[in-house]
Amino acid sequence: MTRSRRSSSQLPLAVRILRVTLAAFPGRFRRRYAAEMIGVFAERYATERARHGRWAAAVLWIRTCRNLLSSAALEHIRDMRRPAVPTHGALKGPADHPTNGHTREHMINSILMDLNYAVRGLLKKPGFTLVAVTTLSLGVGASTAIFSIVNEVLLRPLPYDRPEELVRIWSHNPAEGREQYFTSPLSFYNWREDLGALDGIAAAWPREVTLTDDDNAAVRLKTMTTTANWFAVLGSHPVLGRTFMPEEGVFGEPQVVVLSYGVWQDRYGGDPDIVGRTVYIEGESGQVIGVLPRGTEFPETADLWTVFAPPPTQGAQYMDVIGRLASGHTIAGGRAELETIARAVAEEFPELAGWGIEMAPLRDVVVGDVRSALWILLGATGLVLAIACANVANLLLARTEARHREIAVRAALGAGRGRLVRQLLTESLVLASMGTAAGLLVAIVGQRALLALAPATLPRFDGVSLNGPVLLVALLSAVFTGIAFGLAPAVQLLRVNLQSDLKEGNQRVSGASGHRLRSGFVVTQLALAVMVTTGAGLLIKSFNRLRDTDPGFDPTGLLTLEVNLPATSYETLATVIDTYDRLQTRIEGLPGVESSGITSSLPLSDPLDYLLSLVVVGAPPPEPGQGPAAWYRQVSPGFFATMGIPLIRGRPFDATDRPESPGVVIINRALARLLFETSVDPIGQHLSGVSGSWGPLGRVINAETEIVGIVDDVRYGSLRASAVPSIYFPHAQAPFRRMTVAVRTAGDPAGHLPAIRNEIALLDPNLPLGNVMTMQRAVERSIARDRFSMFLVSLFGGVALVLAAVGIYGVLSYTVAQRTNELGIRMALGASGKNVLGLVMLQSTGLIALGIGSGVVGALLATRVMASQLYGVTARDPVTFVGVALLLGLVALLSSYLPALRATKVDPLTALRYN
Repeated sequence: MTRSRRSSSQLPLAVRILRVTLAAFPGRFRRRYAAEMIGVFAERYATERARHGRWAAAVLWIRTCRNLLSSAALEHIRDMRRPAVPTHGALKGPADHPTNGHTREHMINSILMDLNYAVRGLLKKPGFTLVAVTTLSLGVGASTAIFSIVNEVLLRPLPYDRPEELVRIWSHNPAEGREQYFTSPLSFYNWREDLGALDGIAAAWPREVTLTDDDNAAVRLKTMTTTANWFAVLGSHPVLGRTFMPEEGVFGEPQVVVLSYGVWQDRYGGDPDIVGRTVYIEGESGQVIGVLPRGTEFPETADLWTVFAPPPTQGAQYMDVIGRLASGHTIAGGRAELETIARAVAEEFPELAGWGIEMAPLRDVVVGDVRSALWILLGATGLVLAIACANVANLLLARTEARHREIAVRAALGAGRGRLVRQLLTESLVLASMGTAAGLLVAIVGQRALLALAPATLPRFDGVSLNGPVLLVALLSAVFTGIAFGLAPAVQLLRVNLQSDLKEGNQRVSGASGHRLRSGFVVTQLALAVMVTTGAGLLIKSFNRLRDTDPGFDPTGLLTLEVNLPATSYETLATVIDTYDRLQTRIEGLPGVESSGITSSLPLSDPLDYLLSLVVVGAPPPEPGQGPAAWYRQVSPGFFATMGIPLIRGRPFDATDRPESPGVVIINRALARLLFETSVDPIGQHLSGVSGSWGPLGRVINAETEIVGIVDDVRYGSLRASAVPSIYFPHAQAPFRRMTVAVRTAGDPAGHLPAIRNEIALLDPNLPLGNVMTMQRAVERSIARDRFSMFLVSLFGGVALVLAAVGIYGVLSYTVAQRTNELGIRMALGASGKNVLGLVMLQSTGLIALGIGSGVVGALLATRVMASQLYGVTARDPVTFVGVALLLGLVALLSSYLPALRATKVDPLTALRYN
C-alpha cells in the first residue's frame, strides 16, 4: 500500500490522537519524521484491526503512545545536548567555555539518569503505577472535559468584532411587573436619534414563517426580522454573499434573506451558489443574499433573517434591541444616556411614562443562567482532582517509606539530599505525565458523553473541543499535580536521618512525621469528598423537588403541534376562525382521540411574549404606566379540559362565544388576586381597554369583556418560576393565525401523529407543522438543565467518595503492615483480637471524624454559591448535611474495618521471632 497523507477527517480516531501525541516531539523531529511515522502507524493499525480485531489494535495504539511519550522526552534532552552551530565571526561568550559546556552536559546526563531510573522504577511496580495513573486520569480527565466546556461557553469571546463592546438593551416598568421587556419602534427610533455613549443600536423581533422553494418541501423556520443595521452593529460577517444594506427593508420592496449556516447545510446541502436563489416566505418571494458562518448566529435559535423598517410612530412593544458601546464608554454611561432620552420621549408621548432602561453585556445574555452552573461543575472537578492528588501523594509516601534503605544506600554512595529530592520529584512528574496522558483519553470520552447528555438549550456547545488552551491547561495540570503530590515524599525525605536508616535496615518503622502527613492527606480527602457529595446531595434533592412540582396541567397523553395559517391564503379573520373550528372537528373524530384544544401559547414550550394593561370597570383609573398587567393568550373551547387545567369557578368558553357575542375572558388565580380584594367576586366583573392588534397575525375584537371564569395557575415560563397573572380570550373573539393544537389521546400520543397529519393535509396540503412534541417531553425539556447539573455533580461526588474510601483503606493497610511487630507483641502479652481491632478502629475513627467535621464546615461555606441553582431546598439543608456526613462516615468505617480485621490475624509467635 502506498503511504500518503490523508486528511484528518479520513483518518481513524486512534491515528488522529497519535498525531496529537507527536506534538510532544521537538519541531525538528516532527518536520523530519512525523508524516512517515503517522503513515506507518496507520498501516499497522489497519492491519492489526483487520487481522486480530479492535482490542488488539487498541493494545498496539496504547503501546505506541507510551513509547512515543518516552521517546519525546529523550529527543528534547538530545536537543539540549546538541551543540549550537557557531555563527561565522561571532565572539565566544561564557557559554562557549569548556567548563560551562561540561557542567551543562553533566546536568543533562543527570536528568537523563533520573528519567531512566523513574521509568524503570514505575514499570517494576505495575500495580502501584496502574492505581496511581488511574486515579490521576479520573481527576485530570474530568477537569479537562469540564474546562473544555467552560472555555468555550464562558471564556472564549463571542465571534463578533470587538465583542466586549456589545450590549443588550431592554425597556422595563417595575410598577407593571415588566422587567427586561420588549421595546417599541417609537422608543427605538427616538433612542438612536442622539447617541453619544453608543456607536449604534439595532432592533429585531422573532417570528415563525413557512419557507418554500422550488426544490424542497415547505418547512417552518424561526426567523428574525431586523433593522438594516443589525449585522453592522453586531459585527458579524457572512461566509457567503453579504448582509443587509441601509436602503433595504422598505415596505413594498422585494424581500432579502440571510440564512444561518445550519439551514444552508441541512436544507441546501451547502450549495456554494445559494446566493441569488429565490425562496418564498409566507408565500412572498425573497432572494438569498448571504450565509452566516457557523457559531455567529444571534440569537442562536434563529434559522434565517429578513429586514424591515417598522413605522417610527408604532407604540406596540415587540422589538429586541442590541447596541455597541462607543470607545471609552461604559454600560453605566450608556444606560444613563438612554434613560435621559427615554424621560424626554415620555414627556412627549404619555403612553411611555414609567418606562426605564436596562442594559447588560451581550455575553451575559448569551450565557444566561448557565454561568454559575458551569463554575460549580468546574469547582467540583477541581475538588475531585485535589482528592486524586492527595490519594497519589499517600501512595508515594508509603512507597518512599518502603524505599528508605535504598535511598540511604544512595546517600551513602555520595548522592546529596538535593539530588535525592530531585529524583523523587522526577518520578512524580513522570507519573503525572502518564496520568495526564491517560486523562486526555478520559477527557475525550467524557467530553463526547457530556455533549450527548447536554440539553439542546445550553448555549455555545457546538464549538466545544480539546483545543490549544484546553490542552495547555491539561499540561499545566500535569506539572502542578506532579509537584503537588511529589512534594510530600520529598519533604519527608528531608526530615529523616539517612544514616540511622542504613543501620536499621529493613526494620525501620515509619516515624511520627510520616504518619502525620499520611493522616493529613486522609483528612483532606474526606473533607473534600464531603464538600463534593454535599453539593451533589443538594442538587439531587432540588431536582426531585422540581420534578415533583405541579405544572398546573396534566402532561400525560398529550400531543401538541403548531399550525400557522398564512395571510396570503387565509385573508380574513373569519376564515381563520372557521378553519381552526373545522380542524378541531376533524381531529376529535379520529379513533383514540379524547379531546382537543388550541392555544396561542403552550405551557413550558413558548415564552409568554406580551403583557396587556388592564382596567377594571368601575375601579379608580391608575396613573399612566402604573396599572395592573397580565400575560395574555387565546384558547378554544375545550382547551382547559384537554390540558387538564382545573376550572375553579364560573364557566369555560363554549360555542356561543363568537365574534358577534359580548366579549368574555377567563383569568387565573394570580390575576384574580392582583385585581380584586378577597371580598370581591371576580365573576361578572368587566375589563376595559383590552382590544389590540398583532398585525397580520390577528386581533382582539371586543374592547370590553366580562370575566366568566377562573382557572388554576399554570407555570408557563418554567417549573422554577411562579405562575404569573394571566388572561385567556376565546379564540373566536381574538383570532390568531399561529396556534398550537393540543390533542389528548388514549395510549401513546405519538402513535396518533400520522392520522393527525393526514387530517391536516386533507384540510390544506400546504400547511406545514412545527414544534411537534408530547407535553411529557416539554416537561422533561424544561428540567433538562437541572438534570444535567445534578447528574454530573452526583457523578463527581461518587468518584470523590470512592477515592476517599480507597485512600483510607490504603493508609490503614500500610499502617497495619508497619505495626505488625507491635501488634504481635501486644497479642503475645495478652491483648485479644477485639482489643487490637478496637485499637486500629479508634485510630481510624479519629481521622474520619476530623475529616468529616472539616468537610461539613467547608461545605457550609462552599454551598452558598449554589443557592441560585437550588429549588425548594436551602443551601444549608440540615437533612442533606447530616445524611452526607452519615454516608461518608459509614463508607469510611467500612474502608477501615478490613485493615483492622487483618490486624487481628497477626501471629504473635511470628512477630516475636521476627523482632
